[in-house]
Amino acid sequence: LRLFSPYGYYEDPERLVPTVIRSCLMNRNPKLSSGGSVRDFIFIDDVVSAYLKAAGIGKFRGEILNVGTGTQHSVKDVVETVIRLTGGTVKPLWGLAGERGFREPRTWVADNTKIKKTLNWKPEHGLEHGLRKTVEWFRDNLHLYETL
Repeated sequence: LRLFSPYGYYEDPERLVPTVIRSCLMNRNPKLSSGGSVRDFIFIDDVVSAYLKAAGIGKFRGEILNVGTGTQHSVKDVVETVIRLTGGTVKPLWGLAGERGFREPRTWVADNTKIKKTLNWKPEHGLEHGLRKTVEWFRDNLHLYETL
């Protein structure tokens, strides 16, 4: 399975979604690189369901199946959605996290046609629904990230 941009519970604190959620919950302005980058963000529950489907079938040896929503969103969209969902008043500090050492693609979206046909799988969470569940999880588990 080829994962696109998973996010959700227990995520590494340096990644985008946990960085923004933690900043909002702690009322700190998040330091971010660029809002214009795009990704196909896929909620972790959907990733797990794809793996479970694949494990149950197991007859597609050598195939590559894209695990994504088929919809791309900008980093700015994700950040604004998280701020709204948390009720945060923080302001993103764009350009302060440093740029990655590569050129960002203009399009980063999964063609999930093959996984839909092969596994009869499709994602169940849109971006807002997945982010809402992730924010709720972080509210309840922020203490896991206290030493960071």
